[in-house]
Amino acid sequence: MARFSLSIRKFIQEASSDRYVIPEFQRDFTWKEKQIEKLFDSIFENYPLPKFFIWKAPAQISVFKFLTDLRIKANDVCHQTDAFSVCDGQQRLTSILIGVNGFGDKCLYFNLLPKNYGLIDNEEDSDNGISNDKDDMYPLNFSFIKNGKNQSKKGWECSVKVSDLYKLMEIDDNSYSLRRYIRELNEVKNQTQEIQDYIMDRVLVLKSQLTKTDYLDFEDITEYIGSDLDKAIEFFTRINDGGKKLSKNDLLFSIVSKFITQDENRVGNLKIDFSNLKNKYKSFRIESDFILRVCLYVAGDNVLFKTDNFTQAACNEIINNWEQIKISIENVLDELMNLGIQKLKSKNSIIPIIYHYYFKNKENDQVTNSEKYEILKYVIKSNYSKVFGDHGDTLLSNFKQKQTTKYRSGNNHFSCNDFQSNLPTGKRLSLTKESIEDNIWNKDMLAKPILILLYGEDYISGCYHVSKVINPHNDLRLLNVPEGDISQIREQLKSFSNMFLNENEEYTNGLLSKIGGNGLIAPHNFQSRDDLHGTNLRSSLDRRGDSYRRKLEDLLCK
Repeated sequence: MARFSLSIRKFIQEASSDRYVIPEFQRDFTWKEKQIEKLFDSIFENYPLPKFFIWKAPAQISVFKFLTDLRIKANDVCHQTDAFSVCDGQQRLTSILIGVNGFGDKCLYFNLLPKNYGLIDNEEDSDNGISNDKDDMYPLNFSFIKNGKNQSKKGWECSVKVSDLYKLMEIDDNSYSLRRYIRELNEVKNQTQEIQDYIMDRVLVLKSQLTKTDYLDFEDITEYIGSDLDKAIEFFTRINDGGKKLSKNDLLFSIVSKFITQDENRVGNLKIDFSNLKNKYKSFRIESDFILRVCLYVAGDNVLFKTDNFTQAACNEIINNWEQIKISIENVLDELMNLGIQKLKSKNSIIPIIYHYYFKNKENDQVTNSEKYEILKYVIKSNYSKVFGDHGDTLLSNFKQKQTTKYRSGNNHFSCNDFQSNLPTGKRLSLTKESIEDNIWNKDMLAKPILILLYGEDYISGCYHVSKVINPHNDLRLLNVPEGDISQIREQLKSFSNMFLNENEEYTNGLLSKIGGNGLIAPHNFQSRDDLHGTNLRSSLDRRGDSYRRKLEDLLCK
């Protein structure tokens, strides 16, 4: 890997001519004013800066110009073909450009006479009203101040804009213009000769740091990774700039966005859509890599989650059909919530469902209740059988092939059974009795999806019957349960056998709106009111539990 050094001035010159650019997969500029001030303070104090990694990115990666203004939230697209992409260090380099350029009505100021000038660390100084506080003794030399307001900021009356100093440094190398500018400042003229000399020394130190030929260290990794994007991913995910690490989906997203050539605003809109989906469905913990997997499954010929499969043809297909893909994702997640599913053990398991909705939407066809029943069976089986694991990509390829073949034959009905055959060795899309007991029976799974499984698709729309609902907080007295038994019976009723609803769940449709979130659902009547007494209740619940188990095993273990 080639290594070289530059002065800050040389970098600024080359960045202005787009010799150095920002690859699209880099995160946005996030540093605050205080961080920029501290960086310039480090430069002034000659502290070493971390190395910068650069790369000549292949053509399929979008690149952008550096920001030079904190008020601007988006970079301009760069069409330079022979530029170095800064892969680690863009926060620091962008901060340097912002500091020396200034922006709007706010600029980075350099304090010519900091308040600790002449401070002697002894008790006498403290008695004379001079603070020995560490923060006062070592204040920052730089601060962002509104243009022209430095005179009214305490401790910054004798300060100048970094941008003005930098422009003067560019005029001549012997610092004549710079020295004359400093000497003619009124706030400098009024100082003693000793202080004037001190101020001039500070200014020349700053110039020296900005023009020092070997201050910024760069390492070109092009020779190491070339244009191998998978190798680039491996490298980039191991480095960061003191913040969030680059992830694989950041790079993949940049490849997709590269092909949005008609309207550059669509890149930003695509990012907004990704962000909105993640925020809207927080309980599912949707991330960009999942959305990209969906896009590749729906629009690509090869669904393996590799950079090579995000070809121009696949990316064009994704871009051209993005609205329909997004709607299909929303349709599926909304329907899962309607079915009582609010979190998933494997998000990849629902990608074939999204593809089914996508196909149906393209055909202007509706997903039926019988299909939704099959979808619910598939979701529970695929999540609790752990069929998605080490062979997730292989499994998705298998499922995509099955779906494509079925749709081409004219059959567009979703069936859980379609995904049960030809699975990788050791994989089964079915549960065991033990997994039902451990993951469903003894967990706080919501009652609604189990009710739908047990009593059919009519329950999808919330068609519960009065005779099937018992509220332990109110209805027990109506059933003439002795007052002394109510407390004990309520606790006994709180079992999966009686379909106890999670307290935090809100079902407001049908009769459930009358009993609230703490109600119990009994899918069939107790044999008699006597069943609500003592051992009879326990026996009744046990019988019902055994019945539920057998039916769930019949549905999920095959």
